[in-house]
Amino acid sequence: MKKMFITFCLILTPVLFVPAADFQMSAGGGALFSAGFQSFTLTDSAKKEWQEWADIYNCPQPLVDMYSQDKTINSLAGGFFVFFDATYAELSINMLFGTRNATLDPIGFQFYSPAPTAGSSTIQMGFSLLGKYPFELNPKITLFPALGIEYRLLLLEKDVYNRDVHRKDAESYLKDTWDNDIDSTLTARYDGTDNMGWNELIINVGVGADFSFSDKLYFRAEALYGVNILKVQIKDVYRTDPPNPVVVPLEIYNAGISHGPTIKIGVGYKFFGAGHNFFGVKG
Repeated sequence: MKKMFITFCLILTPVLFVPAADFQMSAGGGALFSAGFQSFTLTDSAKKEWQEWADIYNCPQPLVDMYSQDKTINSLAGGFFVFFDATYAELSINMLFGTRNATLDPIGFQFYSPAPTAGSSTIQMGFSLLGKYPFELNPKITLFPALGIEYRLLLLEKDVYNRDVHRKDAESYLKDTWDNDIDSTLTARYDGTDNMGWNELIINVGVGADFSFSDKLYFRAEALYGVNILKVQIKDVYRTDPPNPVVVPLEIYNAGISHGPTIKIGVGYKFFGAGHNFFGVKG
């Protein structure tokens, strides 16, 4: 929390020093597109478990090597946003609807078959604050470098069977995957956490441009690249053999840094500053 507070203060500081004559406020909205890339590596405990199993069942070495490789999760999303702009700072709220595809097998170990690509659908909500330094190229075009922070909530993630992907309850996970005899090559992951464990805190850096249609109306485009500083850990869970079955969690993958671009395009309306009052009338 202390790091977040310091970051927000640094972003907002320039606003305090904007000359009154240059201060403008506007609001608007538009569309955005976002992609994400994240790598995962097997934990030491998972490698040991996998190797022991492979030795017992004389698993071919190519399959052993495949499960020892780094895995990836790629995401792609689109949605809409609304924003409020105060010259040197932009505050926005967005909604993203997307897909997440994983080259790691979704339950950790699929010993009997190669790891498939597991797909899921997602809904996210983001709250973003950008600090920016605008400068005019000409009366119609303004450029600005930008640095900021975004907190992105994972509201929903469903697999191809329309089930919650992230499970905090190991028993419900086992019931859906094994007890119901559903094809587990495309199933939920057991994370030991719910959707909240997959929220993102993203540091964004990039550039934007405003193209004025008139004194009040403008088109805005932004290109940002973000790094998520929160990490997740994918786990697996299995039940030991009868007569006394026990649910055993096992940490499978250590998560690498999640990162990716965001493109935003929209329209804004200036309602204060630049010779206008709150009603857009020249003073």
